[in-house]
Amino acid sequence: IADVTDNKIIAKNPGTTDINFTDITDGHVVGSVKVTVPEPVLQSAAATYDNGNTLVGTTIYGDDVTLTNHFDYGEDEEVTLSDYGVYSFTDSGNIGSIHGFSMQNYVTLFTKGELRDMIVGTVLLALVSSLLATILGTLGAIGAFYSKKLAKNFINTANQIPVVNADVVTGFSICVLLIVAVGMNKESYVPLLIGHVVLSAPFVYLSVVPKLKQMDASLYEAAMDLGASPSMALRKVVIPQIMPGIVSGFALAITLSLDDYFIASYTKPATFNTISTYVVNATKGSQTEIKTALWALSTVIFLIVILAVVVMNVAGRKTTSEKGGVRNEK
Repeated sequence: IADVTDNKIIAKNPGTTDINFTDITDGHVVGSVKVTVPEPVLQSAAATYDNGNTLVGTTIYGDDVTLTNHFDYGEDEEVTLSDYGVYSFTDSGNIGSIHGFSMQNYVTLFTKGELRDMIVGTVLLALVSSLLATILGTLGAIGAFYSKKLAKNFINTANQIPVVNADVVTGFSICVLLIVAVGMNKESYVPLLIGHVVLSAPFVYLSVVPKLKQMDASLYEAAMDLGASPSMALRKVVIPQIMPGIVSGFALAITLSLDDYFIASYTKPATFNTISTYVVNATKGSQTEIKTALWALSTVIFLIVILAVVVMNVAGRKTTSEKGGVRNEK
C-alpha cells in the first residue's frame, strides 16, 4: 500500500502495513513504521531520519493518514560497565554486535577537540572545587569540634542540609539565589564553582569529624601551653592527626564533582560541559563516533578509580605497619 523513496513514505492504496528499517552494517531490523491509509487515498506521509537512523520528526500530508513508529536499537537493554569496557576496544557502533578489534574509540577520545576540552575542563573544575571544599570542610569540622554545644549543634545541623537535599533541589536553589537574586553571570563560572563547593564541603566535614573525635582534644591546648601559637598548634599538631580524614574527604569531593549533573546543568556557562552534562546530551543525539568514544571514557575513568583505590589501600597498610613497627621497638 506504500513505497519508500528518499526517506519518504508515499501512500498508494487504502490499508495498513509495516515498513521495516534495517541496519546496513549487519542487516538486523532496527525499527519499523506502521502506515495506515483510509479511504480515500491521500497524498503522502513523510518520516525524516538523521544520520544515526533516529526518528527526528514526522510530517503528515493530507487528512486522516495515521503514521505510528517504533524503534528499538538495543539501548534499553541492561548494559554493565564491563560491557562498555569490552565494546570500547571494538569497531562496533552498537552494544550487541562485535565486528572486530579497534583502538579508534580511544584515538577519538584523546584527539577530538570537544572531547579533550570537556575532559580537561571537568578535571580542573573538580580539582579547584575539591580543594576549596576540603579547606572549608576541614576548618568547619575543627571549628565545630572546639566550639560549645549550641554552636556545634547548629553547625552539624546546617551541614546536613546539602547532604539530605536532592541534587536537583540544591542545584535549582543555587541557581535562583546566585543567578536570579544576586545577578551573577553564568559565564563567569563562579556559580558553577560555588555549586560544586556547596555539594562537596559537607562530605569533607563528615570525613574529618570522626578523625577529630579519635584525637585527644587536649593535644591542641598542650601545644599552646608549651609555647606554640594557635596557628602553629593547628599546623603541627591537629592537622597531622586528622590528615587521613582530610585526604578521604578530598577524594570524595573529586568524585562528587565528577559525578554531578544537576548542579552543573543549572549553573554552568552555555558553552561549557562537564562529563555528566556532555554524556547526557551526546547520548540523545546520533553521533555514533562520540557515543563509542564515551565508552572508552567510562573505561578509562573506571581503571583510574580502581588504581587510586589500590594505591590508597597499599599506602594505608604501609603506614599502619610502620606505626606498628615503631610501637614494637618502643
